[in-house]
Amino acid sequence: MRRNGLAKKQHYVPRFILKRFTERKDQIWVFDKQKHRKLKTNIKNIGAEGGFYDFQIKGYEVTFEPSLGKIEGSVSSIFKKIIRNESIAITDEERIVLSNFFALQFVRTPQWRHMWDNMTKSLVQVLRDRGLDPEGIEGYEEPSKEKTKLAHMRQLYNYREFAPHFYSKIWVLLKTTEKHPFWISDNPISLQNMNDFGFYGNIGLAVKGIEIYFPISKTFCIGMWSASHEEQFNQMYEKYLKIKQMAPWLIQQAIDDPEYIENLKVGIDTGSPIPSKHENVINHNSLQVKYSSRFVFSSNDDFSLLEEMIEAHPELREGPKLRVS
Repeated sequence: MRRNGLAKKQHYVPRFILKRFTERKDQIWVFDKQKHRKLKTNIKNIGAEGGFYDFQIKGYEVTFEPSLGKIEGSVSSIFKKIIRNESIAITDEERIVLSNFFALQFVRTPQWRHMWDNMTKSLVQVLRDRGLDPEGIEGYEEPSKEKTKLAHMRQLYNYREFAPHFYSKIWVLLKTTEKHPFWISDNPISLQNMNDFGFYGNIGLAVKGIEIYFPISKTFCIGMWSASHEEQFNQMYEKYLKIKQMAPWLIQQAIDDPEYIENLKVGIDTGSPIPSKHENVINHNSLQVKYSSRFVFSSNDDFSLLEEMIEAHPELREGPKLRVS
Protein backbone atom coordinates (compact mmCIF):
# COMPACT_ATOMS: atom_id res chain seq x y z
CA MET A 1 0.00 0.00 0.00
CA ARG A 2 2.96 2.36 0.42
CA ARG A 3 5.75 3.28 -2.00
CA ASN A 4 9.00 4.55 -0.48
CA GLY A 5 7.07 5.35 2.69
CA LEU A 6 4.30 7.21 0.80
CA ALA A 7 0.67 6.19 0.54
CA LYS A 8 -0.23 4.72 -2.85
CA LYS A 9 -3.89 5.69 -2.39
CA GLN A 10 -3.90 9.40 -1.60
CA HIS A 11 -6.90 11.16 -0.06
CA TYR A 12 -8.23 14.44 -1.44
CA VAL A 13 -10.89 14.44 1.31
CA PRO A 14 -8.92 13.72 4.52
CA ARG A 15 -9.76 10.60 6.48
CA PHE A 16 -9.90 12.51 9.77
CA ILE A 17 -12.89 14.41 8.33
CA LEU A 18 -14.59 11.41 6.72
CA LYS A 19 -14.32 9.55 10.04
CA ARG A 20 -16.77 12.05 11.57
CA PHE A 21 -19.43 11.05 9.02
CA THR A 22 -19.23 7.32 9.63
CA GLU A 23 -21.99 5.07 10.83
CA ARG A 24 -19.65 2.96 12.97
CA LYS A 25 -16.15 1.45 12.82
CA ASP A 26 -15.06 3.72 9.96
CA GLN A 27 -17.94 2.49 7.78
CA ILE A 28 -19.67 5.11 5.66
CA TRP A 29 -22.50 5.16 3.11
CA VAL A 30 -21.59 6.24 -0.41
CA PHE A 31 -23.82 7.22 -3.32
CA ASP A 32 -22.27 6.99 -6.79
CA LYS A 33 -24.08 9.55 -8.97
CA GLN A 34 -22.79 8.11 -12.24
CA LYS A 35 -23.77 4.51 -11.55
CA HIS A 36 -26.82 5.53 -9.50
CA ARG A 37 -26.13 3.11 -6.68
CA LYS A 38 -25.29 3.22 -2.98
CA LEU A 39 -22.97 1.06 -0.92
CA LYS A 40 -21.31 0.92 2.48
CA THR A 41 -17.53 0.87 2.68
CA ASN A 42 -14.53 1.80 4.82
CA ILE A 43 -13.36 5.43 4.67
CA LYS A 44 -9.92 4.27 3.50
CA ASN A 45 -11.56 3.39 0.16
CA ILE A 46 -13.22 6.73 -0.59
CA GLY A 47 -12.19 10.32 -1.29
CA ALA A 48 -8.91 9.02 -2.65
CA GLU A 49 -7.08 8.03 -5.84
CA GLY A 50 -3.84 6.21 -6.48
CA GLY A 51 -0.93 8.60 -6.95
CA PHE A 52 -3.26 11.60 -6.93
CA TYR A 53 -0.52 14.01 -5.80
CA ASP A 54 2.38 12.34 -7.63
CA PHE A 55 3.74 13.95 -10.80
CA GLN A 56 6.86 14.33 -12.89
CA ILE A 57 8.71 17.55 -13.61
CA LYS A 58 11.94 17.74 -15.60
CA GLY A 59 12.32 13.99 -15.29
CA TYR A 60 12.02 13.93 -11.49
CA GLU A 61 9.21 12.22 -9.58
CA VAL A 62 7.60 14.64 -7.13
CA THR A 63 4.70 14.38 -4.69
CA PHE A 64 2.76 16.75 -2.43
CA GLU A 65 1.49 13.91 -0.23
CA PRO A 66 3.82 14.35 2.82
CA SER A 67 3.37 18.13 3.09
CA LEU A 68 -0.41 17.82 2.85
CA GLY A 69 -0.36 15.28 5.66
CA LYS A 70 1.41 17.76 7.94
CA ILE A 71 -1.24 20.41 7.24
CA GLU A 72 -4.04 17.97 8.01
CA GLY A 73 -2.48 17.10 11.38
CA SER A 74 -2.76 20.64 12.70
CA VAL A 75 -6.27 21.09 11.29
CA SER A 76 -7.60 17.89 12.85
CA SER A 77 -6.95 19.13 16.40
CA ILE A 78 -8.76 22.42 15.68
CA PHE A 79 -11.81 20.64 14.29
CA LYS A 80 -11.78 18.38 17.34
CA LYS A 81 -11.73 21.44 19.59
CA ILE A 82 -14.63 23.08 17.73
CA ILE A 83 -16.77 19.93 17.98
CA ARG A 84 -15.85 19.26 21.62
CA ASN A 85 -16.59 22.83 22.72
CA GLU A 86 -19.48 23.25 20.28
CA SER A 87 -18.09 26.67 19.41
CA ILE A 88 -16.41 28.43 16.49
CA ALA A 89 -14.78 30.83 18.97
CA ILE A 90 -11.15 30.00 18.15
CA THR A 91 -7.89 31.94 18.26
CA ASP A 92 -6.79 34.10 15.35
CA GLU A 93 -3.88 31.73 14.74
CA GLU A 94 -6.29 28.79 14.51
CA ARG A 95 -8.50 30.76 12.13
CA ILE A 96 -5.48 31.37 9.87
CA VAL A 97 -4.65 27.65 9.91
CA LEU A 98 -8.23 26.76 8.95
CA SER A 99 -8.37 29.47 6.26
CA ASN A 100 -5.29 27.97 4.64
CA PHE A 101 -6.80 24.50 4.90
CA PHE A 102 -10.08 25.62 3.30
CA ALA A 103 -8.07 27.22 0.49
CA LEU A 104 -6.21 23.95 0.02
CA GLN A 105 -9.41 21.90 0.07
CA PHE A 106 -10.95 24.29 -2.45
CA VAL A 107 -8.37 23.35 -5.11
CA ARG A 108 -7.22 19.84 -4.17
CA THR A 109 -10.14 17.67 -5.40
CA PRO A 110 -10.63 15.88 -8.76
CA GLN A 111 -13.39 18.36 -9.55
CA TRP A 112 -10.79 21.07 -10.09
CA ARG A 113 -9.08 18.86 -12.68
CA HIS A 114 -12.37 18.06 -14.38
CA MET A 115 -13.26 21.75 -14.61
CA TRP A 116 -9.81 22.72 -15.90
CA ASP A 117 -9.87 19.92 -18.49
CA ASN A 118 -13.37 20.87 -19.59
CA MET A 119 -12.48 24.55 -19.87
CA THR A 120 -9.34 23.80 -21.91
CA LYS A 121 -11.17 21.53 -24.33
CA SER A 122 -14.06 23.99 -24.56
CA LEU A 123 -11.66 26.82 -25.44
CA VAL A 124 -10.04 24.73 -28.19
CA GLN A 125 -13.48 23.89 -29.62
CA VAL A 126 -14.55 27.55 -29.59
CA LEU A 127 -11.42 28.50 -31.54
CA ARG A 128 -12.07 25.77 -34.12
CA ASP A 129 -15.73 26.77 -34.42
CA ARG A 130 -14.55 30.27 -35.29
CA GLY A 131 -12.28 28.96 -38.02
CA LEU A 132 -9.04 29.29 -36.06
CA ASP A 133 -6.39 26.59 -35.83
CA PRO A 134 -5.26 26.29 -32.15
CA GLU A 135 -2.00 24.67 -33.27
CA GLY A 136 -1.09 27.90 -35.05
CA ILE A 137 -1.19 29.84 -31.77
CA GLU A 138 2.21 30.36 -30.15
CA GLY A 139 2.60 28.31 -27.00
CA TYR A 140 -0.37 26.03 -27.78
CA GLU A 141 -0.17 22.51 -26.38
CA GLU A 142 -2.65 19.74 -27.09
CA PRO A 143 -4.74 19.03 -23.95
CA SER A 144 -3.79 15.83 -22.12
CA LYS A 145 -4.29 14.20 -18.72
CA GLU A 146 -0.63 14.80 -17.89
CA LYS A 147 -0.82 18.53 -18.68
CA THR A 148 -4.08 18.87 -16.75
CA LYS A 149 -2.52 17.16 -13.72
CA LEU A 150 0.55 19.40 -13.89
CA ALA A 151 -1.67 22.51 -14.08
CA HIS A 152 -3.53 21.20 -11.03
CA MET A 153 -0.28 20.71 -9.13
CA ARG A 154 0.74 24.31 -9.92
CA GLN A 155 -2.57 25.54 -8.51
CA LEU A 156 -2.16 23.32 -5.48
CA TYR A 157 1.29 24.84 -4.88
CA ASN A 158 -0.28 28.31 -4.86
CA TYR A 159 -3.35 27.41 -2.77
CA ARG A 160 -2.63 30.08 -0.13
CA GLU A 161 -3.71 32.84 -2.51
CA PHE A 162 -7.32 31.83 -1.79
CA ALA A 163 -6.95 31.83 2.02
CA PRO A 164 -7.82 35.55 2.59
CA HIS A 165 -11.22 34.99 0.96
CA PHE A 166 -12.07 32.46 3.68
CA TYR A 167 -10.44 34.34 6.56
CA SER A 168 -12.31 37.60 5.85
CA LYS A 169 -15.78 36.07 6.05
CA ILE A 170 -18.16 35.96 9.02
CA TRP A 171 -17.77 32.47 10.49
CA VAL A 172 -20.67 30.60 12.04
CA LEU A 173 -21.13 27.06 13.35
CA LEU A 174 -24.27 25.26 12.21
CA LYS A 175 -25.63 22.25 14.07
CA THR A 176 -28.05 19.50 13.16
CA THR A 177 -29.07 16.13 14.67
CA GLU A 178 -27.93 12.61 13.83
CA LYS A 179 -31.49 11.94 12.66
CA HIS A 180 -31.05 14.61 9.96
CA PRO A 181 -27.28 14.52 9.36
CA PHE A 182 -25.14 16.71 7.15
CA TRP A 183 -23.65 15.04 4.08
CA ILE A 184 -20.17 15.51 2.67
CA SER A 185 -18.95 14.79 -0.85
CA ASP A 186 -15.80 14.30 -2.93
CA ASN A 187 -15.80 18.10 -3.42
CA PRO A 188 -16.93 19.30 0.02
CA ILE A 189 -16.62 23.10 -0.21
CA SER A 190 -19.91 24.44 -1.53
CA LEU A 191 -20.97 27.98 -2.43
CA GLN A 192 -24.35 29.69 -2.50
CA ASN A 193 -25.59 33.21 -3.13
CA MET A 194 -29.15 34.52 -2.86
CA ASN A 195 -28.31 37.65 -4.87
CA ASP A 196 -28.88 37.76 -8.63
CA PHE A 197 -26.26 39.71 -10.55
CA GLY A 198 -27.52 38.64 -13.96
CA PHE A 199 -24.89 38.22 -16.67
CA TYR A 200 -22.02 38.65 -14.20
CA GLY A 201 -23.04 35.63 -12.12
CA ASN A 202 -23.21 35.36 -8.35
CA ILE A 203 -20.80 32.54 -7.46
CA GLY A 204 -17.22 33.32 -6.44
CA LEU A 205 -15.20 33.51 -3.23
CA ALA A 206 -15.15 37.33 -3.26
CA VAL A 207 -18.64 38.00 -4.63
CA LYS A 208 -21.00 40.08 -2.48
CA GLY A 209 -23.51 37.90 -0.67
CA ILE A 210 -21.55 34.65 -1.07
CA GLU A 211 -22.06 31.86 1.44
CA ILE A 212 -19.40 29.15 1.77
CA TYR A 213 -20.04 25.90 3.62
CA PHE A 214 -17.78 23.10 4.82
CA PRO A 215 -19.33 20.23 6.83
CA ILE A 216 -16.89 18.98 9.49
CA SER A 217 -19.03 16.19 10.92
CA LYS A 218 -22.48 14.68 10.48
CA THR A 219 -23.82 17.20 13.02
CA PHE A 220 -21.62 20.30 12.51
CA CYS A 221 -20.94 22.54 9.52
CA ILE A 222 -18.82 25.69 9.32
CA GLY A 223 -20.44 28.53 7.38
CA MET A 224 -18.46 31.48 6.06
CA TRP A 225 -20.63 34.40 4.99
CA SER A 226 -19.95 37.58 3.07
CA ALA A 227 -19.73 40.71 5.25
CA SER A 228 -22.89 41.98 3.53
CA HIS A 229 -24.82 39.32 5.46
CA GLU A 230 -23.95 40.99 8.76
CA GLU A 231 -25.28 44.34 7.55
CA GLN A 232 -28.54 42.77 6.36
CA PHE A 233 -28.92 40.75 9.54
CA ASN A 234 -28.28 43.75 11.79
CA GLN A 235 -31.05 45.67 10.01
CA MET A 236 -33.41 42.72 10.44
CA TYR A 237 -32.45 42.32 14.10
CA GLU A 238 -33.04 46.02 14.82
CA LYS A 239 -36.50 45.71 13.27
CA TYR A 240 -37.13 42.61 15.38
CA LEU A 241 -36.09 44.39 18.62
CA LYS A 242 -38.31 47.41 17.89
CA ILE A 243 -41.35 45.22 17.29
CA LYS A 244 -40.53 43.16 20.37
CA GLN A 245 -40.35 46.32 22.48
CA MET A 246 -43.32 48.20 21.02
CA ALA A 247 -45.76 45.44 20.13
CA PRO A 248 -44.54 41.98 21.20
CA TRP A 249 -47.89 40.44 20.27
CA LEU A 250 -47.17 41.22 16.59
CA ILE A 251 -43.81 39.41 16.42
CA GLN A 252 -45.20 36.12 15.10
CA GLN A 253 -46.99 37.99 12.31
CA ALA A 254 -44.20 40.41 11.42
CA ILE A 255 -41.18 38.12 11.81
CA ASP A 256 -40.93 34.75 10.10
CA ASP A 257 -39.00 32.85 12.78
CA PRO A 258 -38.17 34.89 15.92
CA GLU A 259 -36.40 31.99 17.63
CA TYR A 260 -34.06 31.50 14.67
CA ILE A 261 -33.21 35.21 14.68
CA GLU A 262 -32.30 35.02 18.37
CA ASN A 263 -30.16 31.91 17.77
CA LEU A 264 -28.48 33.57 14.80
CA LYS A 265 -27.63 36.67 16.83
CA VAL A 266 -26.10 34.61 19.66
CA GLY A 267 -24.24 32.39 17.18
CA ILE A 268 -22.68 35.32 15.31
CA ASP A 269 -21.75 37.17 18.50
CA THR A 270 -20.42 34.27 20.57
CA GLY A 271 -19.53 31.47 18.14
CA SER A 272 -22.05 29.06 19.69
CA PRO A 273 -23.83 26.65 17.32
CA ILE A 274 -26.88 27.82 15.38
CA PRO A 275 -29.50 25.04 15.25
CA SER A 276 -30.33 24.18 11.65
CA LYS A 277 -33.93 23.60 10.73
CA HIS A 278 -34.69 20.53 8.64
CA GLU A 279 -35.09 22.65 5.49
CA ASN A 280 -31.67 24.19 6.14
CA VAL A 281 -30.09 20.73 6.32
CA ILE A 282 -31.81 19.79 3.07
CA ASN A 283 -30.36 22.91 1.46
CA HIS A 284 -26.81 22.16 2.69
CA ASN A 285 -27.01 18.55 1.53
CA SER A 286 -28.36 19.59 -1.86
CA LEU A 287 -25.29 21.82 -2.26
CA GLN A 288 -23.05 18.81 -1.60
CA VAL A 289 -24.90 16.95 -4.36
CA LYS A 290 -24.58 19.90 -6.73
CA TYR A 291 -20.84 20.43 -6.18
CA SER A 292 -19.80 16.78 -5.99
CA SER A 293 -17.93 15.26 -8.91
CA ARG A 294 -19.34 11.80 -8.45
CA PHE A 295 -19.62 10.63 -4.83
CA VAL A 296 -21.72 11.80 -1.86
CA PHE A 297 -21.09 10.38 1.63
CA SER A 298 -23.45 9.99 4.59
CA SER A 299 -23.74 8.31 7.99
CA ASN A 300 -26.97 6.60 6.85
CA ASP A 301 -28.35 5.11 3.65
CA ASP A 302 -31.18 7.60 3.02
CA PHE A 303 -30.24 9.30 -0.25
CA SER A 304 -33.81 10.03 -1.33
CA LEU A 305 -33.08 13.75 -1.68
CA LEU A 306 -30.14 13.00 -4.00
CA GLU A 307 -32.21 10.62 -6.12
CA GLU A 308 -35.00 13.17 -6.46
CA MET A 309 -32.50 15.84 -7.50
CA ILE A 310 -30.90 13.64 -10.17
CA GLU A 311 -34.28 12.57 -11.52
CA ALA A 312 -35.29 16.23 -11.89
CA HIS A 313 -31.86 17.36 -13.14
CA PRO A 314 -29.90 14.50 -14.81
CA GLU A 315 -26.97 16.85 -15.47
CA LEU A 316 -26.19 16.61 -11.72
CA ARG A 317 -24.73 13.15 -12.36
CA GLU A 318 -21.58 15.10 -13.21
CA GLY A 319 -19.92 17.90 -11.29
CA PRO A 320 -20.07 21.62 -12.18
CA LYS A 321 -18.47 22.59 -15.49
CA LEU A 322 -16.77 25.70 -16.83
CA ARG A 323 -17.61 26.53 -20.42
CA VAL A 324 -16.03 29.06 -22.75
CA SER A 325 -18.45 30.84 -25.09
